Amino acid sequence: MAEEDGTNQLLRFIKSIPKIKFRLTPEQDLMISTPENLLCLGRSGTGKTTSSALRLFASDAFYKFKEQLATWKLANPDKRNKDFQIAPDFTNRNSSLKLLFVSASPVLVNEVKRFYQDLKHHL
Repeated sequence: MAEEDGTNQLLRFIKSIPKIKFRLTPEQDLMISTPENLLCLGRSGTGKTTSSALRLFASDAFYKFKEQLATWKLANPDKRNKDFQIAPDFTNRNSSLKLLFVSASPVLVNEVKRFYQDLKHHL
């Protein structure tokens, strides 16, 4: 995912989540689709936390999808990718990717956790 194409896929993935309509600014698009680590500074209400949570969620889902596809390919070497079907609960499965959201505010951490769960529910 550290490649530019992979991070643009994250942004397309976020914008394709059904039942959730995000109106992201060009700056938020850039924050989500930047392949490198980044530090985002801004006033409250500018979308830093939302963009961070979306980036974490998309990274997690994308990584789990890639892991599940790789496992499927090993078990089904003669089949084509179009035969692959993702498990309905794939976002609830564990993966080797570890993500962390840190804030000094326990309220903010709980809000991000709730938002993350809502995203999983809508996927």
